[in-house]
Parts: sequence; structure tokens; C-alpha cells
Amino acid sequence: MKWLKRKNVDKPLAKRTAKRWFFVFPSSLIGFIAIAWLIGLISFALNIPSPSPTPKAADGIVALTGGDTRLTEAMNLLIAQKGQRVLISGVNPAARRGDILSVLNVEEKLFDCCVDLDRLAVDTIGNAVQSAKWIRDNNYHNVIIVTANYHMPRSLLEFRHAMPDIEITPYAIQSDRIHTDKWWKSINTIRFLASEYNKYIASFIRTRLF
Repeated sequence: MKWLKRKNVDKPLAKRTAKRWFFVFPSSLIGFIAIAWLIGLISFALNIPSPSPTPKAADGIVALTGGDTRLTEAMNLLIAQKGQRVLISGVNPAARRGDILSVLNVEEKLFDCCVDLDRLAVDTIGNAVQSAKWIRDNNYHNVIIVTANYHMPRSLLEFRHAMPDIEITPYAIQSDRIHTDKWWKSINTIRFLASEYNKYIASFIRTRLF
């Protein structure tokens, strides 16, 4: 009865099919993830906030170091009485008082009165943690966050995670190094935003899990 051996004939076909799916499924999954990541990157780049209008007054102002005109803009807000004090978060431990004053371009009297320095933070997570401590110590309930526009989405994730009960007003500064309005015209800008987008994803996952 040869027909009884038919199942043995089908085994090689079943093995080939299983083997094919073993390679096809991971490749399809990787392709899907790559497409989803690319769509997410484009959406992230298109939704980078424009430079913010002058915000309403808050209890305090937090400026994140990192170039651009973040610090001078924060000081302008302080001079305009948009906050009682300014925290500059992420100051290089080796930076001297005179160096900081020259960057801020403000009178020593204003600096001594109303500017605090955080020299402990080394990244955005640290900025949020140290800022939360400063806000608690000063009994503030609302603050203005000053940073570059491309950095604002990730900063808001970290700050709102570190201080969920504090009202945060974003004050986005147009970067003088990264031209986000025409990001697709520069491969270096695309690479930079891709790196920032990956950091944003990591922050999103971390703040949801912990």
C-alpha cells in the first residue's frame, strides 16, 4: 500500500516551507520596524516646535545648557520679570564665575541675586532631576523651560515625568546650528534629528515603564 507513504513525501515540502518562513518572517518584521521608524522620524521632524512667543510669568525659569542662545534668552525672561529666579542646569564643573558672566552678559548684581547653577546634571534626565529638586526647594508651582526647539520634545517628557505636579511652560529657542525648518535639505541635519529621535524614543519608553 504505497498510498500509506504519502505523508513521508510531504515532509520535505513542510520542512522547506517552515525554513522559508524562518527567514521571511524576521526580514518582514525588520522591514516593518524600519518603515515605522522612518515614518516616526518624519513626523518628529515636522512637529518640532517653532520658536515660542513670550510666555506668561511663572515662579521660576530653567535654562538647559547646550549652546544656541538658551542662556541669554533665559536671562532676558528674568529681566522681563517672567520668573523670580533662573536655574542654569548642566553647567560644566570647570566653568568659572567670570566665564559664566561673560556668556550671560548681565550685571553681577542680577547674577548674584537671582541665578542658580546646577553643575551635577550631565544629560536631559539629570537636568530634570536637578531642576525638580530646585523647584521643590524654592516651593515653586510653575516654571518656564528654556531649550532648543529640537530638544524640547524630549525635555518635556523628562521634566513632566520628574515633576508631574508642576505646571511647565515650554520656551523653545530656534537653534543657530540646526536648521529644523528645512531639515530635509541637509544630510547632517537629518542625521542629527535621527539621533535626537532615537533619544526621544528611549525617553518615551523609560518614562512609561519607570
